[in-house]
Amino acid sequence: MIKKLRNKFILITMSLLAVVLAVVFGAIGIIQVRGQINESHKKLEMASRTLEPKQTPKFELGKPPEERDMGASFTVELDSEGNITALRDENYQITTSDVEKLIQAVTENESGSGILTEYNLRYLVSNTPHGTSISFLDIHQERNDIVSTVIISLLAYLVSLALLFIISLYLARWITKPIEESWNKQKRFVADASHDLKTPLTVILANLDIMEHNLREEAPSAEQFKWLESSRSEAGQMKILIEEMLMLAKLDDEQQQLATTNVNLSDLLTEQTLAFESLAYERKISLEEDIAEDVVIKGNEMYLRRLLQILLDNGIKYSLPDHPVTSRLKAENNQIILAISNQGNVMDKETTSHLFERFYRSETSRSTDGFGLGLAIAEQIVKLHHGIINAECDDTGMITFTVMIPK
Repeated sequence: MIKKLRNKFILITMSLLAVVLAVVFGAIGIIQVRGQINESHKKLEMASRTLEPKQTPKFELGKPPEERDMGASFTVELDSEGNITALRDENYQITTSDVEKLIQAVTENESGSGILTEYNLRYLVSNTPHGTSISFLDIHQERNDIVSTVIISLLAYLVSLALLFIISLYLARWITKPIEESWNKQKRFVADASHDLKTPLTVILANLDIMEHNLREEAPSAEQFKWLESSRSEAGQMKILIEEMLMLAKLDDEQQQLATTNVNLSDLLTEQTLAFESLAYERKISLEEDIAEDVVIKGNEMYLRRLLQILLDNGIKYSLPDHPVTSRLKAENNQIILAISNQGNVMDKETTSHLFERFYRSETSRSTDGFGLGLAIAEQIVKLHHGIINAECDDTGMITFTVMIPK
C-alpha cells in the first residue's frame, strides 16, 4: 500500500512538472527561434538598403556599426521590365544564370518575402524608385542555430526532469514516512491482537466440547444444548474472523519472502472441487469443470489452495439453487487464467468494484455467513503472485471471478 502511494505521488508530481517544464522550455525555444528569424529579416532589410542612395550610415566613434553583420547575402536590382540592372554580391559568389533561376523562383512564389527551401535562401522583395530589388540571405546558419536551440532546450528539459525525479523520490519517502509508520503500527496491532485472541478462543471451544460431553451424561434439557451450540457457533465464527485477519496481516507484509514451488494448479483445482462437492450438494448446486491438464505455476501452494477455497466457497455461497458453479482453468500467452462463475443476483459495476474491499458486503450478501474478508484475502494472494483478479457481472446475474497470473 505504501509503495503504491509513493508511486502515485511520484507519477502525479512528475506529470505536472513535465507539463510545466514543457511549456516553459517550449516558450523559451519559440522565443529564441522567433528572435533568430527576426534577426534574419533585419539582415535582409539592411542588405536591401545598401543599394538605395544616401543610405550609407555615418559611423560614430565608440558605437558599433549598424551593418556589422549582414551575413552571407546578396541583392539584385531589377528595372520595371524585370531586367537585371545591378547585382551586389561582395560576400557571396553567384553566377548570373543562378540569379535568373532565383528571380524566377521568387516570381513563382508571388510573395514579398519567404524561403527558397531548395536553395537554403531567405528573400525579401522591395520597391525602389527605379524598379524592384530582391535581397537574398543564406539561412544555413539560421537553421543550425535553430537546431542547436532545440537540442539545448531538449537536453535542459531532460536534465531538469531527471533532477526533479530524484527530488520527488526523496520527497515521496519523506511525505509517506508518517503514513508508513502508522500503517506498520496498525498491521502489528492486528497481527498481535489476532494472535493473542486465537489462543483463548481455542481454549473456549475446547471447554465447550468438554461441557457438551458432561451434559450428555447428565441428560440435559434441549434449552441447555441450544445455549451451548449458540456459544460454540459464535466462538467458531470469531475464530474464523481472527484467522482471516491474521492471514491478511501476513499478506500485507510487503517485505515477506514468498516460498514458491512448482504447483500443479490443475490437480489442486480438481482436489478442491471434490472437497466442496458435499457443500454444493447440500445447497442443490452442481459443480462443473473445464480444467486443462498439467497447468503448472511457480507459487506458494498453501496460498494458492486458500485462493481456490475462497473462490469456490464464494461461488457456492452466493449461487442461486439449481444453478451450476463453473470452474475453468487454462494456460494462454504465458499466463494462467482461472475463471469461476456462478448465477447470482444482478450487480451493477459500482457494487462489483467494491467486492474486494475489506469487510465490504453487498446488500444481497448480508443474509449469508461471512465477514467480507475472503475476497480481500484472495486479491492479496493474487498480488503476491504478480497477478490480477477482477469480477464481472452480466445482465442475467452471472458473475465471473477471473484470475490472471504470469507463468
